[in-house]
Amino acid sequence: MDLKRLHTFIIFVMALLFIVSCSRKKDKFINRNWHALNTKYNTLYNGGVAFDEGREKLIETYQDNYWKQLPIERLEVRDEIYLNTDNKDASFARAEEKAVKAIQKHSMNIRGWERNSQIDEAFMLLGKARYFDQRFVQALEAFNYILYKYPSSNNINQARVWKAKTLIRLDNNEGALNSLKKILITEKVKMEKQEWADANAMLAQAYVNLKHKDSAIAPMKIAVENTQSNEEKGRYHYILGQLYNRVRERDSANMEFDKIINLNRRVPREYLVNAFLAKARNLEIESDDQIAFLDILNKLEKNWENRPFLDKIYYEKAIFFFGIDSMKIAEEYYQKSLKTRSQDKYLNSLSYETLGRINFNRKMFETAGAYMDSTLVLLDENSKRYRVIKKKRDNLDDVIKYEAIVKHNDSVLKLAALSPANQLVYFKNYTDSIKTLKRNELKRQRNAKFNSKQLLNTATASIEPRSKNDKEQFYFYNPSIVENGKAQFLAIFGERDLVDNWNVASLTTFASNAEAVEVEKDDYDIDADAAFDPQQYISQIPTDKSVLDSLKLQLNEAYFELGVVYKEQLKEYDIAADKFEFLLSNNPQEKYIMPAKYNLYKIYQSVGNFVREDKMRADILQNHPDSRYAKIVKDPFQEVDTETNKVEADYTRIYRLYENQDYLIALSDLDAKIKKYGGDPIVAKFELLKALTLGKVYGVDKMTELLNYVAITYPKLDEGKKATELLQGAVPSLQKIDFEIDKNGDKKYKVLYPFDRFNAALVENLKKEVDSVIKNRNFGYKSSIDFYDENKKFLVIHGLKGKQQASGMRLLLNDSTDSGLNLTQYNPVSISSNNYRVIQAKKNFEQYLQIRDSIYYQMN
Repeated sequence: MDLKRLHTFIIFVMALLFIVSCSRKKDKFINRNWHALNTKYNTLYNGGVAFDEGREKLIETYQDNYWKQLPIERLEVRDEIYLNTDNKDASFARAEEKAVKAIQKHSMNIRGWERNSQIDEAFMLLGKARYFDQRFVQALEAFNYILYKYPSSNNINQARVWKAKTLIRLDNNEGALNSLKKILITEKVKMEKQEWADANAMLAQAYVNLKHKDSAIAPMKIAVENTQSNEEKGRYHYILGQLYNRVRERDSANMEFDKIINLNRRVPREYLVNAFLAKARNLEIESDDQIAFLDILNKLEKNWENRPFLDKIYYEKAIFFFGIDSMKIAEEYYQKSLKTRSQDKYLNSLSYETLGRINFNRKMFETAGAYMDSTLVLLDENSKRYRVIKKKRDNLDDVIKYEAIVKHNDSVLKLAALSPANQLVYFKNYTDSIKTLKRNELKRQRNAKFNSKQLLNTATASIEPRSKNDKEQFYFYNPSIVENGKAQFLAIFGERDLVDNWNVASLTTFASNAEAVEVEKDDYDIDADAAFDPQQYISQIPTDKSVLDSLKLQLNEAYFELGVVYKEQLKEYDIAADKFEFLLSNNPQEKYIMPAKYNLYKIYQSVGNFVREDKMRADILQNHPDSRYAKIVKDPFQEVDTETNKVEADYTRIYRLYENQDYLIALSDLDAKIKKYGGDPIVAKFELLKALTLGKVYGVDKMTELLNYVAITYPKLDEGKKATELLQGAVPSLQKIDFEIDKNGDKKYKVLYPFDRFNAALVENLKKEVDSVIKNRNFGYKSSIDFYDENKKFLVIHGLKGKQQASGMRLLLNDSTDSGLNLTQYNPVSISSNNYRVIQAKKNFEQYLQIRDSIYYQMN
């Protein structure tokens, strides 16, 4: 019996122990799954929602540039570099916060094995949030962690693709290419369709970045076939169309654009409209395709759903009409495109530029200049296109100036050449015509006054409805009330155009007429008005021979300058030839004859007019056989030793002035030589040296203006290439430098004393005394007299190592008992070598003096 009880007790205990053991295992299982579920359905869910919000916001705010190759992914990379904690988007910051929380609170890494199956998801979210927050290095760390710690994760292929995307953003396209190729070869079977599409799309992006657009086509085709997103389908088809256009396979490109059109409303409207426009651009503008091209554009314009894209549609129609020489219609559509207030700056710049070109060809130079100004506002100042248009715009100022001189002087000289009788006939016809216009205007004003009184009487009459039914009708449904209302409006406001601010009194025809009637009294006699007397105009024609000769000299100079500008800067050879030919027919001064003939010879040579080229060549050789131009024309490949040596001697002499800091004398001599050799390519040498000299006198901005001119005017000459090299290298560096704060005071320093430029003898004497002090004390410093600007130069002591040495040197030179000098009265300035470079480059010494105290305050 006791044995039986003992046996029962043992079984009971064992059962109890088994139950407890099972319970503990169950608790661990439940606990692990609770963590996984809580991670998935709480923390990560909220992080995913925040991430999706941020991604949608990026897509909505991103502006695609359809003038360039579209990127695979909509993400505008910022130029700034941010620290690890510098989140710029609250949505991605929240997504990252949730991912970090999931990892920190719910990770169950036991003995190197992660029990929570959702932690790899958390790391994926962490990497993606950092990627779209543009902290690519930190994002790469997250993706690498997944690849290292979770090799069996179901996110492994996604992590590999995102790692490749991050490498592309870090400009490591080769690394991304190798990684993606490896994935696509080894993981094809294991990858889902969307992952396969993403990998191929990024492979294509890497090829595009490496300028291998033909290699990008194959992976893009795979991507578009496998993506599950209609938005991506539309985008990928458009990118494929662009790639085919780049490799000149227009038919294949049109097939891709047709696929977007067939998707219709399943893709964003933006892709659809741009696909229509791209397909229309691919049509040959010939007899048959003209109709098809215009038909596509007309249908797009009429569809009200395309209102957000009218800027592009109008622009394409303008291009069409411009191409078939319908300039008036083209101009209307360019204007309509601009009136849509498009956010596409590049599109607007093209419209403004073309309108400027149209008005330039019409010789409406002021209007053309205004359009060019509008173009420049929309362009990057460092771009080549900006520099070309800016130079053309600057040249327009010269054209406007000299064309005005030509118009005025030519008119005056022609009138002065008429006999007195012919002058009287000419101005009698003129005054009679304006008198007729004046009479008609007065008649119209009196009629307007009479009509306004009648309208006012009508308006003040009763406008009560004629019946009970009239009272019950809506105002605009009652014709009698409407007519009375119109009469009242006209009586009070007059005729108004349908424009903004219509109620401004100055805009009304009625008001202006009424004022005119008040001015023109009833006793006004038009025949007695001096404005219609021909003698008033005849008396203003100059008769003095010296005045007429001066006008003729100005006229010839203007024609020569216009010829040079049209030929060299604007490349308008036909107009330039007209100017030079008129100049030669107008008995010009001797100094203009040879340059004008030589320029005509070069123009005819450039445009292929060989008959006139040979004629001008014969003229130069026959009439000017001993001139430098004759030797060049006779044998352009043989160096003309005597003249070349003379030019080189002039250049060397001026360059020595430049080296000796005699910049103002050098500028004066350079201007004389540029005028002497005007129209000759040899002038490029002097122009380049002038640009450098202007930099020394007026600073880097003034130098940049002339360097742009040299680079654009003489692109094939060594001087033009040197100017381009400076604009791309040294000039941007000089423009970027600014005053620095030397907090440690251990940089190289200078001590400078500013003097009036005309105190040359005083400065030379002080330099000798300073050099004596330096030599006697074996300091090893050097001194120099440096040009600053037209009015100022510096006595500068170089080689001081740190702020303390600069202060000590100043104290020494200010102490007459120690150094024998006392330079306190000359306002010494301690300045770091870098800051001295800034004031010489930008000529902002006064600005430095104003902020100097704050710089030294921050140093201390």
